Amino acid sequence: MDGDLSAVVQAAKKLALLAGTLERRSGEAIATQQRAAVTLAQAVVDVRADASRILEESRAEVSKATRETLNGHLTDRTERFDQDISSATNRILDASRTVDDPAARARTSLKHIFKLGMGWTAVR
Repeated sequence: MDGDLSAVVQAAKKLALLAGTLERRSGEAIATQQRAAVTLAQAVVDVRADASRILEESRAEVSKATRETLNGHLTDRTERFDQDISSATNRILDASRTVDDPAARARTSLKHIFKLGMGWTAVR
């Protein structure tokens, strides 16, 4: 019976050692998982920050490109509009000069006719 008891004691010692090893390894595994969870959480925070920064930079670039494109188009349109206005103004001035010459001659003729008419009525 002493042999059986000795075998039980030996088995108990082995179980105690296995339990200690299991407890130590379980603690190490838990600590490793906790560090991994912290690292993962930090990685998620970093990715979100990077994504937010990239989106903000993209928005700024799109906004800048849009502004530059619109300014370029508006500048081109404004220059063309100014040229069209200048051209139209020059045509109006040319037309006005074209009308002014005959109008001046007509005015001179009417003054002459009026003077003749006034002279004719004075004679009567």
